[in-house]
Amino acid sequence: MPRILLFSFLLFIFSCKKDPPVGDPKHAYFKNSYYNEYHDSSLVVLTYNIQLGFRNGQDPWDKTQHGGSPQQIHDIAEIIRRSNADIVLLQEVPINRSNVETEHFIEALSDSLDMNFAYGGHGKNDAHGVWPVRGVWGNAILSKYPVKEMENVEVFFKGFLDKRSVVRAEIRLNALRSLNVYCLHHSLNKDYSEMKRTREFADYSRLPFILGGDFNRLYGHSDYALLSDLQDILGSSRPGIDRIYSSLHDTVYQQGFVVGSNTVSDHGAFWCRLRFN
Repeated sequence: MPRILLFSFLLFIFSCKKDPPVGDPKHAYFKNSYYNEYHDSSLVVLTYNIQLGFRNGQDPWDKTQHGGSPQQIHDIAEIIRRSNADIVLLQEVPINRSNVETEHFIEALSDSLDMNFAYGGHGKNDAHGVWPVRGVWGNAILSKYPVKEMENVEVFFKGFLDKRSVVRAEIRLNALRSLNVYCLHHSLNKDYSEMKRTREFADYSRLPFILGGDFNRLYGHSDYALLSDLQDILGSSRPGIDRIYSSLHDTVYQQGFVVGSNTVSDHGAFWCRLRFN
């Protein structure tokens, strides 16, 4: 085959290749039911690991135990209402898990709060001994304001049942302002790669952004240096693994812990109020 024809053929083949999928597109979606507009001077953001819909003291990996009941959804919703959050970052949100009563958990929770949501799954997840694995777990972002678009990007992969993604939602606050929100639940991987990929994902943002969730690292761990140029909203006064960061500096004027949240789940719910005008 003449060189020019070979070059043209190879160029055609490579130009037809599509980028590989990221995250779990089958379990990444959003829903808008409420079209509020933001006309305030502050924004309340909350992060909460809800332990797959199980209360503190329960074991979601034990197939004989059951969580995710309508009462548990009500209790989680009450924790969120008490914070008066505009945007909520949730981790360990289940779909169709064998020992979770509510199949479409995030839909039920968002409806009870009159909030929109974006959901990004990590992948398959279920109680020990359940096969085939039918459940999914992931992160979700709840918002009083519409979700304009979303992505779910895989940042860690060790196997079929051991992978993590970060979900991004662009929140349309009003006709003039939008905000990117990233929600994560990192693994216990001991190198920098997961945090590095997360930060690279956030750095693509063309908008102000908030990044938070369950980092699964004690505050002060060396890979937090990758976030050192962001505002650490909860700060050293709350040196835990549940964190909120922002690309907006000097915006925090209130923060807190929702009392009782660490009995409804095995984590506490932490919130902050940002100046955003």
